[in-house]
Amino acid sequence: MSEPTLVEIRAAFEGLAPATVATSSADGVPNVVFVSQLHYLDEERVGISNQFLSKTKKNLTENPYAMALVLHPETARSYRLWLRLERSETEGGW
Repeated sequence: MSEPTLVEIRAAFEGLAPATVATSSADGVPNVVFVSQLHYLDEERVGISNQFLSKTKKNLTENPYAMALVLHPETARSYRLWLRLERSETEGGW
């Protein structure tokens, strides 16, 4: 069985259940936060809005890898997403 695509699990990003995002600092200290939703950007990318996530942002600057856990509202299946920071935007929309 192949891994589902972001398109197939897109409903999990709609915010019905908060997503859990885990990061770690350069020296390995973990940080876990809940975010109201991830944003589907395209078939390979999701976005996370900065909702007072100063520690998460600092960790991603030091170590660009993160893990997010999302819950599909129709099936109640959870999905683990392995993420890598591509860039950070300070203005505009997607």
